[in-house]
Amino acid sequence: MPITPQQSLRRTAFALGAIPLILIPTLLITGRFSVWEDPLSLAEAWNRGLVQGFIVLNVALLPISVGVLKARVWARWAALLWFPALAANNLIIDLWELGTVRGDTMFQGALIGAIWLWAMYRRLFASDVSLLF
Repeated sequence: MPITPQQSLRRTAFALGAIPLILIPTLLITGRFSVWEDPLSLAEAWNRGLVQGFIVLNVALLPISVGVLKARVWARWAALLWFPALAANNLIIDLWELGTVRGDTMFQGALIGAIWLWAMYRRLFASDVSLLF
């Protein structure tokens, strides 16, 4: 039995909502924030301003997922651009802390960002799903 566009949209919305519901408790439970090779304690990362952008972007994914579930046009664009914003946050952290952007940070952001954009575009901008928006 094929998946309907409504089911596809619902699954995408639930997957988007699951990301912060997994990442934020994991961060709080472990109490560690890994920026580079040696992880920092959450308190130290907070004091250095490294974790706030990560938390804000992940919390923002909750209303985005609700918006996708309700087929709001703004939400599908926000979902599409969420990971590039997270990658930009990582680049800013590198620049802030190291004074330069590391090549591996740029490569990871570009690679995962391309995969994210491709997957979200296919899930939220497909012709059958676009009719729901």
